[in-house]
Amino acid sequence: MITHANPVVHPRMPGVTVFPMSGQARRGEHQQVLVCVEPHGVIPPHTHDVDATMRIAAGSGRVLCEGSEHGTEVGPGSCVFFAALGLHGFEAGPEGLIFLSENGGIVGEDGTWDIQFPN
Repeated sequence: MITHANPVVHPRMPGVTVFPMSGQARRGEHQQVLVCVEPHGVIPPHTHDVDATMRIAAGSGRVLCEGSEHGTEVGPGSCVFFAALGLHGFEAGPEGLIFLSENGGIVGEDGTWDIQFPN
């Protein structure tokens, strides 16, 4: 059997496409999403009300966060964890960045997101 995940995008993150991988994406429910960032694209620093673990599958990038890990280079095999309400983001390298995010329900297929950007 072959299924297809419908892409989800956020207006504040151009060049970033999210594919729900664990069935229908519902905000507030455990989910896995595949996140694809275009070359040199940016996921701006933001927070969620839930924990998130990102496993880098392809490409490269830099972590954007508060603290000592800011600017850390990541690539295939890297695993990045952010606790709920931790400010974080990514800056993709020249080949883009693809990662699997396992989280408590950040993305809803209905267009709702658990995402807050600082002012």
